[in-house]
Amino acid sequence: MAHEKNTQPKNDDSPTSWLYCPPSGEVQPPTTTRKQTLPFGDLSWEDFEKLCHRLARLESNIESCRQYGVQGDEQHGIDIFARDNEFKYIVYQCKKVNGFGPQKIRIAVNVFMGEAWFDKSDSFVLCTQESLQSKLRLDCVEEQAKKLHEHQKTLVVWDEPELSQKLKDHPELVDDFFGRPWVKEFCGQEAASALGNRLDANQIATLRSGLRSLYTRVFDIHNPGIPLARSLTLLERVVIPDIE
Repeated sequence: MAHEKNTQPKNDDSPTSWLYCPPSGEVQPPTTTRKQTLPFGDLSWEDFEKLCHRLARLESNIESCRQYGVQGDEQHGIDIFARDNEFKYIVYQCKKVNGFGPQKIRIAVNVFMGEAWFDKSDSFVLCTQESLQSKLRLDCVEEQAKKLHEHQKTLVVWDEPELSQKLKDHPELVDDFFGRPWVKEFCGQEAASALGNRLDANQIATLRSGLRSLYTRVFDIHNPGIPLARSLTLLERVVIPDIE
């Protein structure tokens, strides 16, 4: 004779160990991935060029790397030049612009080909804040690479994904230009912790601003300058040295 299953809730005297047994199935943990690209668009053009400059210096075959000219100089289609260990020159053009499509890629290469550095250089590195991975842009890059190859020159592209990939191994550079939170999200917590008490980009900016105010007040007190009808500020009386 069949018996009906007891569906009544257990009373308070029943064993409750079953309540605390592990679940019968496995629940997967949430997926948290690191950031794979950096916000190059948030940098000023000066800082973007500086970042490319410092990254170029870290290339294993580079012996010397310099900015070419200063603001206002005729730069002949390049922003940075480097010399490798075989005494060959590599030149860099930094394009911190939006909408860097095929036409602008062709113009950048044509300008380089028409200037004096074309004959002296073996490689042309085109640096841009945007990704050049779309079909139209990649096709144009390959077209321009072939054109330079016919003159025994190499075209290299440092776009958003390529720059990001290079910076994965350089948390100090990420720290200097984007700040410690980006080191954590982009390079990982271990890389961020390894930087210790090192000041990041935002802290350095705050420190420099404070020191500037302090030294300006000190110099104004102890060296007010020649008495004139209009008092000159400290920055009008001195030449700021460019110290690296």
